[in-house]
Amino acid sequence: KNLFRMAISISNQSKTGNDMVKIQILRKSDAINMFGYSKSTFQNRINEGLMPPGISLGARAVGFLEHELKSVLIAMINNKREHEIRIIVNQLLEKRTELEVLL
Repeated sequence: KNLFRMAISISNQSKTGNDMVKIQILRKSDAINMFGYSKSTFQNRINEGLMPPGISLGARAVGFLEHELKSVLIAMINNKREHEIRIIVNQLLEKRTELEVLL
């Protein structure tokens, strides 16, 4: 099985200073396997705002941020309701704009 993971170092600006964060990008098949969903159920959950959408890795490749998927999985484990999971997903998407890639 060919797992594709990409590590990116980012700077997370916080009130306490700079924190280094390691981001893992999972291919769509690995993200689907993490939840045990079918492809159509996984896509439906993205469309319903219950799963963060993927990011483009190229013309025909999509990846998912592992920490975002884990946040949704933890919410599900903790029996969060759908409206609570949507709030979590929206917060995760807002945080994407706060990430700065270190050069």
